[in-house]
Amino acid sequence: MGCNYYGRLKPTEELKKEMRALIVANEFDKLRAITPIDIHIGKSSIGWQFIFNHNNWKYYGKSERQMRGFIDACEIIDKFITKEEFWELVDVKKKLDGCADDLTEWFGYMFSDSTDFS
Repeated sequence: MGCNYYGRLKPTEELKKEMRALIVANEFDKLRAITPIDIHIGKSSIGWQFIFNHNNWKYYGKSERQMRGFIDACEIIDKFITKEEFWELVDVKKKLDGCADDLTEWFGYMFSDSTDFS
């Protein structure tokens, strides 16, 4: 059993203004299209390294700088932890040997070959 971590991009003031205007105009389909969604970052399981979800590289390119930048721009939801605590968890778990077979290492982190996490 493990814990899944999700991130949600924080809306900018400009996006909040656009969202308010769409509400007033009853443009809810357009509002839904621009509303920040919960993005699965990865999973932590006891005895295993943290496994990141690459999300088909939709939210960040294949570099540590882009991945960290994206995650740091998000709120970590479903867990009451700070970004610093999240990265500390990831770094501590990097030292563990436990890993699944369907993983690929990118820039020192383990990523699932699938986006289907359970």
